[in-house]
Formats: sequence, structure tokens, C-alpha cells
Amino acid sequence: MRKIIYFLVLVLPIVFIRCDLDDEEQNCELITQGVIKDYTGFDGCGFLIVSDSSTFEVLNWDEINFIPKDGMEVCFDYDIELEAVSICMMGQIVWLTDCQVLED
Repeated sequence: MRKIIYFLVLVLPIVFIRCDLDDEEQNCELITQGVIKDYTGFDGCGFLIVSDSSTFEVLNWDEINFIPKDGMEVCFDYDIELEAVSICMMGQIVWLTDCQVLED
């Protein structure tokens, strides 16, 4: 009987816990994935998107009808703005072409 209880204690958590990485990748049809961070306390900064490898300063939040919120996970496509300048200087300056919220 003890062996069965030990087996259930070890196996049941594995059955109910699963990795959601595959689900997030399937929901994301766009190239880049990141988390929106609120950097309004820094000079000249606002909402930035932080991914594993880069930080992006978005120029056109209003034009794409998207309201950023701190901690929101997003999937997005962008164009790099080489001619744009910013006093924030925390990442690449980009123009979003599309942005989707990843749901939990």
C-alpha cells in the first residue's frame, strides 16, 4: 500500500503540471516575444518591451491602438527606426507593425 501512495504522490504532480512554452509559441504568430516594462521613472522613457536578447523603445503605441500595461506579455513585429533619436537610450527604437497580447 505504501508503494502505491508513494507512486501517486510522485506521479500525480507530474500529470497535472505541464510546460506552457509550446502553447505560447503556437499562440504567437509574430516574430518577437517580450514583456512590457514601465520605465517612466527614468529620464525620457516610457513603456519599453524587453525580450530575452533586446530592449525595444516603441514610437507608435497610439497609432496601433494598443494600450501598454506593465508586465503584459506581447508578441510583435517591428521595423527598426535608424533615423530616430531618443533621450531614453535604453534600447533599439522601433516602429511596431503588429502587436498581440499573449494570454495566460
